[in-house]
Amino acid sequence: MNTMTTPEQRVETSLELLKAVLLALCKYPDKLEFDTEERAGSVQIRITCHPTDSRRIVGKLGTCLRALDSMARLLFWGSHLLVTFLPIKSTADAESPKEKFEPRADWPEERLKDLLHDLAAGVFRDCAVRVESTIVGHESNNLTVWLDPFPAVESHVVRRFASSVAILFVPIGTNHGRRISADVATK
Repeated sequence: MNTMTTPEQRVETSLELLKAVLLALCKYPDKLEFDTEERAGSVQIRITCHPTDSRRIVGKLGTCLRALDSMARLLFWGSHLLVTFLPIKSTADAESPKEKFEPRADWPEERLKDLLHDLAAGVFRDCAVRVESTIVGHESNNLTVWLDPFPAVESHVVRRFASSVAILFVPIGTNHGRRISADVATK
């Protein structure tokens, strides 16, 4: 909460968080290549991954990629850098067929809560962030981000963050054997 960081540290932390989101989305995380190039006033992100993962990262009609782009812009907010994603490249591997969702009792709940916490803390630096997990059914959980105090930013920033995590955590949860909905609340 309100820790003093240099612009370089903020950029590095933001890139690490984006890579963590991508790794959580990927079924084949060992095939993910996340390369960045900083130019005057911008950061370009190049993603190379397994074809199955490129489908997950883009999402239906580009929904997931737009949410990832929105999250990147929020994380880089105030850094005076424009973030752009270059076209995603696939490795030469064959695409895996779509699999039926299978719930897992051993899903990495703490790791996904930590990821959501770190994303919220990266965007809302002046707030105390807490993430709670609520069981909704035998295969579903709701992850709620609590912000205290409510951020002194435009309400559209909170809505944009909430929309991005809601979209991104559906395939992340599915990838880890859990149906997840993510939301933002205030104390």
